[in-house]
Amino acid sequence: MPALAAQPRRSRGLHHPGAVIFRRGNRSLDFALDIRQPAGQELQRLALAQIDAAQALLNLRTPAMHDAIHEARRAMRRARAILQMLRPALGEHYEPLAKPLRDAGAALSALRDAQAVIEAVEQLAKRQPPLFAENARAALMSRLRRRRSTACRQQFEALDRVDALLAAARTAVAAWTGDASDADILQGLRRGYARAARALRRARRDPAAHLHRWRQRVREHRLQLELLHPVWPEVIGAQVGEARRLARLLGAERDLQLLATVFARLRTPLVARPGNATLAARIANERTTLQEQAWTLGARVFAERPGALARRLAAYRKAAPGTDAGIAGRTVRSPLMPGQREPAAA
Repeated sequence: MPALAAQPRRSRGLHHPGAVIFRRGNRSLDFALDIRQPAGQELQRLALAQIDAAQALLNLRTPAMHDAIHEARRAMRRARAILQMLRPALGEHYEPLAKPLRDAGAALSALRDAQAVIEAVEQLAKRQPPLFAENARAALMSRLRRRRSTACRQQFEALDRVDALLAAARTAVAAWTGDASDADILQGLRRGYARAARALRRARRDPAAHLHRWRQRVREHRLQLELLHPVWPEVIGAQVGEARRLARLLGAERDLQLLATVFARLRTPLVARPGNATLAARIANERTTLQEQAWTLGARVFAERPGALARRLAAYRKAAPGTDAGIAGRTVRSPLMPGQREPAAA
């Protein structure tokens, strides 16, 4: 069964030559396991492809650099999700491989945050046309674009360092000569799911402190599920879709949180149309709505116990047609250690 390409969100205004590497059907960047091959080798291949993609995008140095950086950070997140899935097999080698990718993504976060705030304003204007007085909206967008331009200049200065970090990560990943057993891959998947489920419980107790971390864990889990999409596309594809929907809800909430922070720092207040609540109150209401939707959907996405999820996906893979190698071709062991109890998912 051929692997399927990743489905990244369409980037706004990304028309430079490097964008072609994210088009559907480019086999060099499919973000899914070829289930006919050993899983460990496949995950290594996919991680290298994502690092290469990030380097290619950042080396373009185009005027629309915020779009290229956004796509490059997405590629880095995919590579990190793969390494998390391989973590049981990597052991002590995990941190030297993961740290350069973590540092590279963090070095490029300021520009992405500046762009996210602009997009949040645009989305608010679409959902609530009378929210802004026209002169207030124009003034706000002018400030936010200046803020993005400043961030873009700063990120250009960081690109050489990021390129060196990605080169170090690629060398380390390419040099790994270990193997990933059935139990390693399933344990990595189970661990990522359990981390996301724990983050959900913490976010429910204290959204301000833990909601952003839950979003990161949901995104990681969704990417790991996407890797297994070819095992049973109709079933796993539905799970991927719901996890993606949850990640988008949390992403929209995060963008509004960043926008609220920017509003709080403005020296002069922005005025909503007469008769409307303050902009801060409207943003707070939007965030509450998104959080309530995320709690409901999250309870369903993480309703299953982690070990049960891992065993179910292992059984799907073992039964998949045309699998002579990797997990599907061997006896699948439970990812739980003897005597270990399964934690509740939510």
